[in-house]
Amino acid sequence: MDADARLDAAVGSVAEEAARLLEALGRQTRTTDAADSAAAGGAETRAASADGDAAGPQGHQKHVHVAMGDAESCTWCPVCRSVTALRAVSPETLTRLADLATTAATLLGELATRHTEGSGAGTSPRPAPAERTPRTEPIAVVDEEDTP
Repeated sequence: MDADARLDAAVGSVAEEAARLLEALGRQTRTTDAADSAAAGGAETRAASADGDAAGPQGHQKHVHVAMGDAESCTWCPVCRSVTALRAVSPETLTRLADLATTAATLLGELATRHTEGSGAGTSPRPAPAERTPRTEPIAVVDEEDTP
């Protein structure tokens, strides 16, 4: 089998690849959420003790970011959660993303080639625009008071 045939056999349709990618991301998110839930109690306690004014209005905790060098990170804001999820992405998921991006780029390139071939664009210059006819029609206005 040549390389293209092996690649075609390993890579499914776009829908299959998207389903595999979402499944892998879902598994990763579940494991990350479980680890975050277990670590949340310790991180909140350390964050509250690091900031003397940790209690906000109505008894709620203030949002404090833990240093990014620590093993644990903030579990409240979407930015920190995204960083945590990206740090925990498996190489298999990255390979799937790269395959999906390559397939999408190839597809878009082929569509662009077909579009330029079908329209006849490329070396031939654009035809001159046709002469436009005016959309308005002049109307003679007669004032009844000026008529004898």
